Amino acid sequence: MRITIADRNATYRRTMILLLQSKSSLEVVSEARDKDDLLLQIAEFDPELVILDGDLSGWDTCDLIDDIRLINQNLGLIIMDGRPQIEVSALMMGADAFYLKGTPSRYLFTAIEFVRLSRDIN
Repeated sequence: MRITIADRNATYRRTMILLLQSKSSLEVVSEARDKDDLLLQIAEFDPELVILDGDLSGWDTCDLIDDIRLINQNLGLIIMDGRPQIEVSALMMGADAFYLKGTPSRYLFTAIEFVRLSRDIN
C-alpha cells in the first residue's frame, strides 16, 4: 500500500516512516509538513492512503479533507491525533479511521488494515 504521511513535526514524520517501513506491504511514497505540501504530494505521488495529523499547521481539518477528496475521492484517510476526544469528529468529517498518537503501533496497523479492506486496496 502506497502511503503519504502528513505531520507538521519532522521528527514524528520520520518516526512514522521508520515504523511503516517495518512492514513489507507498506511503502511510504511521500511526506508533507503542511496543507499545501500535502495536496502537492497527493497529486504527484498518487498514494492509496494518507495518514494525516489532525492539527496540520492549524488548518481546518474538515476543509482539508474536502480538498483531499477533490483530488482523489477513493484515497484512504487516517486521522492521527493526541486528543482522543476528536475521534468521532474526525470520522464524521470523512476520515476512514482514527489513530491516537502515543498508543501502541498495533493500533495504527489495525487502522491501516481496516482502511485497506474497506477501500479494497491491494
